Amino acid sequence: MRLTRRGVAVVGVCVAGVVAAELYGSRSLNAVVFPALVALVAAVVQLQSFDEPSVHRAVPDDGFVGETHEVTLELATDGTPYSADVVDRVGDGLSRRTGAARTETTVGGDPVGYDVTYERRGERTLGPVTVVARDVFGLLETEFTCRDTDRVLVYPSVRRVPGWARAELSGVHGVGLTEDRDEFNTIREYRPGDALRDVHWRSSAKRGNLIVTEYSADEERRAVTLTAGGQTKRADAMAEAVASLSFALLEAGVPVTVSAPGGRIDAEPTARDRRRLLELLARTGGGEPPEATADVVVRAERDAVRVLVDDRETSFEALTERRRATDRSAAADGESSTDRPETARSDGGQRSTGETA
Repeated sequence: MRLTRRGVAVVGVCVAGVVAAELYGSRSLNAVVFPALVALVAAVVQLQSFDEPSVHRAVPDDGFVGETHEVTLELATDGTPYSADVVDRVGDGLSRRTGAARTETTVGGDPVGYDVTYERRGERTLGPVTVVARDVFGLLETEFTCRDTDRVLVYPSVRRVPGWARAELSGVHGVGLTEDRDEFNTIREYRPGDALRDVHWRSSAKRGNLIVTEYSADEERRAVTLTAGGQTKRADAMAEAVASLSFALLEAGVPVTVSAPGGRIDAEPTARDRRRLLELLARTGGGEPPEATADVVVRAERDAVRVLVDDRETSFEALTERRRATDRSAAADGESSTDRPETARSDGGQRSTGETA
């Protein structure tokens, strides 16, 4: 329990009144000091009647870097509701979108909320909550700290990878995005993660639920192995690159096996495996790539994120460019550039990568 600024002023008035009473008589005590003392005593009694509130925090969903979510706090009390200022601390990697950190509310009244922005990937903390209650005159205040905290998981950003780069990544085993999908194999029920282009709408209408078509080429696809590592200070860039490349493969229907300093996961093109992959990449730190012989090797270095595919090294920035530099050069020379460049392989052959973006 402590004095507010208003309380300090009232105490000052009381002291001045006592001094005035000594100098000029006791009339000033009746006029000023006694009412002020009564207000201070009433403030003490009121604050002592306040119960420590219980706090329920509606935790927002996990999300990606840059997203903004609402946090809602419900403060309950077994006694009489009272006014208070509430501060819900946010940990490193989180920030309030707008407004002051302190919010005026009524304990035992309506919930209070604020917006929080996910700034950096990783496990982030919400709380503890500090509640500062005042008496009705605003003379005294007391502070309660509810030390319960909650956590949210912030996923790395996922950049869009253009079609030509997806084709290169998915073609490391010779089965890329240009394989023949005309050879029908069978139909089956839709599973989360299946591409909408594979939905067989006529069969779906007859059966009353979604049916997808499987092609023979789909069975030939092998998982692409991807390993990653890098400096600790560059772990965020590493995670962003791995998430972007892995999701590009999964969107193409290609399974991936990702190994990072924080663990390993085998992911199929399903919503569940995508989430598991994001959780791994949200938590992983820096370190050496666990598997040096993977199909795709990602290294986060001081100046750039290096990507090694089929013994060819490039940068993550280059892979996420909308078009290749060779296409732009060809256009500058007056040649007809397309989004389907041909890529020179190490054996001297050529293969069409195919733009699917």
